[in-house]
Amino acid sequence: MSTASASDRNPQLTDRPVVTVGDLSGGALSSLRTVVEELGLALVEADGDEVPEVGARAPLAIIVPLGGPSGSSPCVKVRLRRAYAHVPVMALTAESSDLAFTEIFSAGGDEVIPSGEPDRLRTRLRALARGQQGEPLAAGRKGLAIVAGADAAWRAVVGRVLLNGGFDVDFAVDAAAARRPEAKLVVSDEELLRTGGLEVLAERAGAAPQPWVVAVEPRHIAATRAELAGKPRVAVTDAFAPPENVIFLANELGFEVASRRESPRALFGTTVAFRAAGRERDELGFTYNVSAGGLYIRTLAPLDPGQEAWLELWPPRSDRRVRLVGRVAWRRAFGQSETATVPPGFGVKLEGGLGDDLNRYRAGYESLGHAAE
Repeated sequence: MSTASASDRNPQLTDRPVVTVGDLSGGALSSLRTVVEELGLALVEADGDEVPEVGARAPLAIIVPLGGPSGSSPCVKVRLRRAYAHVPVMALTAESSDLAFTEIFSAGGDEVIPSGEPDRLRTRLRALARGQQGEPLAAGRKGLAIVAGADAAWRAVVGRVLLNGGFDVDFAVDAAAARRPEAKLVVSDEELLRTGGLEVLAERAGAAPQPWVVAVEPRHIAATRAELAGKPRVAVTDAFAPPENVIFLANELGFEVASRRESPRALFGTTVAFRAAGRERDELGFTYNVSAGGLYIRTLAPLDPGQEAWLELWPPRSDRRVRLVGRVAWRRAFGQSETATVPPGFGVKLEGGLGDDLNRYRAGYESLGHAAE
């Protein structure tokens, strides 16, 4: 393990190091070293995929390459370390895409950055450093959440999202261990549902039983939803989707105050180019949810409330991209929060579009089938 740092660090930033885990390409590593030195931060380069110990203070960020077999990618190895649950993980990739974002989010990561675009890396590291998201907040304000399933990596990734969202988290490997009446939320995999989970669901009592989210393979979603129809406070999600979708569904099942939006939100993920109006270059983010009147963009470089935003994205079931204009309604910086209902990013209220693009966007939203709910 090697350490490199600038001798004249910026006192406005932080002494928490940036850490690499995994074998970054030569170009990506060179770009990272340059950006870290420019910002006056320290860089710790781990040996291979081993997650290093860096002392009493957690890393500012962990940088990984994209890829690796499921359960053994560098990002998953980081997420298996609960002490680093509140540390952001960013993947340096040859290029960003919907597939790249989905892959890193599913592994528990927080951002995708093309390795040939150091400005984007610089923006995010600077924002994290100035935010000083240091020691984790006390969890548990929302009560106990049980994550039940056989895959330790999956449990760790989902548990991290719930921990950062204000839950106390415990794990279970079978349905019997998930049968805890004090739990406020249960998240299970498909195997557990088939090996006792259905019986536990049937035993839940009361007018408002604990919410239960089941993660299943995409090809089984429709059948599982039909099987669970009529059971109160149960939702089904794609096991390969970003784990933050669990928080969305938990909120829909009763953890969030009733929405005042004119149209319901729907989960929808796609790459979005955004910039503050009049700026010269785009940033890249990924949509988290959409409604007829707005959308939430996941990013570690959120715009500020009140800013006018220019957006370009591919709407649901559309044959072309659209350009939209909106106003930033609110933002959430990276960090733990017992009131968190979304990952880091910002929400935009849409005000217009190029030509007929706003109507095209809304038609795409309507095609998701949520507008009439």
